Amino acid sequence: MKKTFYIFLFFIFFTEAINAQTFKPSVNVIARGNYSFWLSDSGWKNAFKSFPGFQVEAVVNLNSNWGIAGTFASDFIPFEDGYVVIPGSTVTRTSTNQFSGYIGPRYYINIPGNKMLRIYIDAAAGLYSFTPGTFKITDSSNPPKVTEISFSSLSQFGLNAGAGLNINLGTALFGNIMVRYHNILKKTGAVFNQTTKITQGSSTTSESVNLPAETVHGRSYFQIGVGIGYSFGL
Repeated sequence: MKKTFYIFLFFIFFTEAINAQTFKPSVNVIARGNYSFWLSDSGWKNAFKSFPGFQVEAVVNLNSNWGIAGTFASDFIPFEDGYVVIPGSTVTRTSTNQFSGYIGPRYYINIPGNKMLRIYIDAAAGLYSFTPGTFKITDSSNPPKVTEISFSSLSQFGLNAGAGLNINLGTALFGNIMVRYHNILKKTGAVFNQTTKITQGSSTTSESVNLPAETVHGRSYFQIGVGIGYSFGL
């Protein structure tokens, strides 16, 4: 049993040594579409639908096992239908926009002799900035009074961890599949600026005020994505 174990360790060490000798540092750039599902049990899950997004990712591969991945992401988060109802008025709301950027280490699990697939796991930390969607309330008067309420953006710190698979499609081109868990931490003392614009006929008024400080709850979601990447040698 011990012999088998030591042979296995030697095999792994030998494989990694070969990979280290033949590996050349590279940079991967990946463009990816993604879709996310809420895991939070807070008001976020009740107020918002699952949401699509887009990501651009750059990975500096330092050796055969380790890399550093940085990601910029944009998500479009729609409200649940009928979440806000005002009798006698029509209420619409634009999607909440979320922009995030995060960076962290990536570890590749090398499969000896396999040049087609490359599996990885990673973790990252960064900022998640969201801008709440604009409310538009149209009443039944004649001419109708239209009230638009918009808000400033807010940033929160977040962590995430994931796994993925790169599929070789050619000399430098590859497909990418990934899954990721995001956990955005709550923020206390958050202050939103609210702008209210009222239009009725040819009359328009507008007012901006800072709302009282509040706690913005944390939230979490699970994400899947599919993309395509290109590898640049260094």
